[in-house]
Amino acid sequence: MKGIVLAVVVAAGMLAAVFYLRGGKEHVEPASEGPQAHAVPQLARSPTPETVLAIRPSGSTPKPAARPSPRISPLMQELWSAPRKPLYERLSQQANRTPEESYVLARILETCTDYPARPKDQRNPDEER
Repeated sequence: MKGIVLAVVVAAGMLAAVFYLRGGKEHVEPASEGPQAHAVPQLARSPTPETVLAIRPSGSTPKPAARPSPRISPLMQELWSAPRKPLYERLSQQANRTPEESYVLARILETCTDYPARPKDQRNPDEER
């Protein structure tokens, strides 16, 4: 209980010190400014018609730099664009494969395997991939 009372007294003392040191200057209006000073701040006013008409629409605007396209290896291009049977036959005959070739072979085997729970792709049933 004494701690709460002490905290309230300290807070009231700090508040009184702030009011005393500031001297109430925030409530005094400058005499040089008229009643229009508080109506609209300078930044919020709309530009004059001369300023708007001086803007040239044909000015050059900086264009964003084009993002570099991701580089795809020829093997991955072949996986996504060519029929998969010749690719599978070529990769399955190799004894020493690179990790990328092993990945491509696994992807081909995965897409060609029928799982009872996995729905079949109905987009192009006649196309052999």
